[in-house]
Amino acid sequence: MERSINQNPQTKTNVPSEAPHYDRIELTNKIEQIEWLFISVGLERVGGHWDMYEDILKLTINEIAKTRKKLSDFLTKGDMRSFSITAHGVKNTLAVIGAVELEEEALALEKASGRNDIKNCALVLPQYLENLEDLQYSLEEVFNNTSCSVA
Repeated sequence: MERSINQNPQTKTNVPSEAPHYDRIELTNKIEQIEWLFISVGLERVGGHWDMYEDILKLTINEIAKTRKKLSDFLTKGDMRSFSITAHGVKNTLAVIGAVELEEEALALEKASGRNDIKNCALVLPQYLENLEDLQYSLEEVFNNTSCSVA
C-alpha cells in the first residue's frame, strides 16, 4: 500500500489547550513520518482524541517488543495456538493505531497459524518481525528524542 499525502489528512482532534502549540506540531510531524502509520485511521479509531492516540502509541512500543519475542518463541516451540493468539492480539493493537499494512500481515499469520501452517509462518515471520521492529524503533525515536512533553 503506497502512502500519499491524502492518507493522513487533517483530522479534527481534541488537543489539550495546555500543550504548547509548537511542541504539538513537532510531535505530530514526527509521528506523520513513521512509515507504517496512517494517522487518520488511528485517530478515527480513538474518536479523534489526540492525547489518547499518543498514549496508545507509547504503550505500543512495549507491546511490540513483547510480541516479537513471543511470536519467535511460540514458532520455535511449534505452539501454534499461542502463536495464533499472539498474532490476533498484535493485529488488534496495530488496527487501533492505524498500522494497516502490519495489521493485515498479522491477520495472515493468525490465519496460517490457525491452520497449523508452521512452514508458512516460518517463511513469513522473519520479515514481519523486522517490520514490527522498524515500527517499534520509529516510535521510540519519536517519543524518546523529542523536546516536547509527551507524559
